[in-house]
Amino acid sequence: MDDTDQGCEMRTAITSDIHANLEAAERVIEDIERSQVHRIIHLGDMIGYGPEPEKVISLIRKKGIISLLGNHELGVLDPDEEEGFNPPALQALMITRNYLSEESLDYLKTLPTRLIIGNALFIHGCPPDLPSTYLHHLEDDELVEAFNTTRQQFSFTGHTHMLNIISYDGQVLQEEELHEGETPLGDDRRYIINVGSVGQPRDWDPRAKYVIWDTETSRLDVRFIEYDIAVTVDKMARRGFLKKHADLLWGQPLPFPS
Repeated sequence: MDDTDQGCEMRTAITSDIHANLEAAERVIEDIERSQVHRIIHLGDMIGYGPEPEKVISLIRKKGIISLLGNHELGVLDPDEEEGFNPPALQALMITRNYLSEESLDYLKTLPTRLIIGNALFIHGCPPDLPSTYLHHLEDDELVEAFNTTRQQFSFTGHTHMLNIISYDGQVLQEEELHEGETPLGDDRRYIINVGSVGQPRDWDPRAKYVIWDTETSRLDVRFIEYDIAVTVDKMARRGFLKKHADLLWGQPLPFPS
């Protein structure tokens, strides 16, 4: 989906990877609504791993949040996509399907894999058009190729569940973690910005994460949000989701490939 006629002169909240964690999603949206943003964009994976896929989709739709397809949405819609999932993730996908209505499945079918607004590209995985590719699996030359084949100055991604920022000035790549608080962006570099995960952290910090992009000040504001993890973990157990994925919510190290 291209929307190149619209500018980005505003504050945009960018979230990703809610993964059916209703408690985390609700607290993040409450924080966003107190923060005077002009729009919210979710970069995909509303579902998967977590216990409330139907309620999370309903919340996204009720709040009018712009959302993209992630690999977990693709997985429930297209059986051919299942081969890209490791066994634990595939098991979570199978359970998730049992808790989705036909109405929600029809809604997921309407979602685009990417969005362009002004000078910004939004996608779940890797720019310019690979929603299921992990950025942290790419070598430097592959990252340079991603920059060279993307026309926009800013690319916002999710998928890895890790906050980080990659920049490129045409010669030198720079990559670093994003931390809570504000990060300035320069006019002389291009950026791929991974906004982390709302509902399934992979960085040993159990809080929900998202960013606010302010184009007027050219800054990112990275937000870390507390929520009631125990409620989500209890729901996961009652619905048959893997304890390994529940343990990750407490900030435990990843015990298997993502």
